[in-house]
Amino acid sequence: MNRKVYAVYKGEDWKFDGTLAEIAKHFGWTRNTARWYTYKSARKRSRRKLKNRSPGMIELIEIKL
Repeated sequence: MNRKVYAVYKGEDWKFDGTLAEIAKHFGWTRNTARWYTYKSARKRSRRKLKNRSPGMIELIEIKL
């Protein structure tokens, strides 16, 4: 079985890792929300919104096993 595993970072701090379903359950998100955080557009939008604020955008990075 080939599962994709992701690491969740807020800014530079590691928060959690697991599959999209595990991440969604842990943070109280839908699976679609967790998947959205993996997209490049989510990173770009987060950077724009946090441009003048302290760092702390959420990113999901795929872990290659």
